Amino acid sequence: MPKAPLATHIRAAAQAGFDAISITAQAYFHARESEGLSDASIRELLEEHAISVSEIESVQTWLPLGERFTDRNATTTVEEYFTIAQTLRAPVVCAVYFGPSDVPRDTIVERFAQLCDQAAAQQLSIAIEPVPFSPIRDMQIGHSIVAAANRTNGGLVFDTGHHRRAQLDDDTLATIPADRFFRIQVVDGPKQALPDLIDDLRQRCPPGEGEFDIAGLLRHLQSLGVRAPIAVEAYMRHLADKDPFAAASHLARALENVPNRTL
Repeated sequence: MPKAPLATHIRAAAQAGFDAISITAQAYFHARESEGLSDASIRELLEEHAISVSEIESVQTWLPLGERFTDRNATTTVEEYFTIAQTLRAPVVCAVYFGPSDVPRDTIVERFAQLCDQAAAQQLSIAIEPVPFSPIRDMQIGHSIVAAANRTNGGLVFDTGHHRRAQLDDDTLATIPADRFFRIQVVDGPKQALPDLIDDLRQRCPPGEGEFDIAGLLRHLQSLGVRAPIAVEAYMRHLADKDPFAAASHLARALENVPNRTL
């Protein structure tokens, strides 16, 4: 989505027919510190437009930080993420890891279990989002961590773009229990990735406008018994220059045209 005040994003989402949005820590703090919004006014805006917050994206400080990302999303503490989730009544906090690749797997599992325990104390769930340019690069690795941690409030975010770029066989998804899919994010793109997978993010486009066979992928998840909220991934340079209302409308129409969009 184009850069715009949080209030504009909320109004644009509502006008386009969405009933929920995700919010990043950076967007929350910008609204509080630069847009003149209080916690109460953000909640009022959400209620006024019948928009809920499905998740807060995405905590990184549960493990050692890398040098690649240093923005507010990266440096916000676990405790701050949980406070934002409680404030905006979001049930899920997403987790990613962009730090060193030599952190022992046992350490990652232990830290994830601790993160889930901290979240459970506040009635929150944690969903790892595997990202192909990170040490947790695919759903198989993500699930191995979730399974080893063995916490009922620990699960996964399935992003169709990250899954395609990780080049994990779709049949491998059958090895992941359906109830560990906490969130589904749909985004499309060309079959051919750019050499740099971070730069490749600029090739992302709305569902149905690329070559990822989103409908087939959702049909496969449905056959596996996956029942999770589906959202369209709004992070794409394809829409960066659009008016926020036009961008939200474009995404809504694209999602409506995808078969099996409801799991």
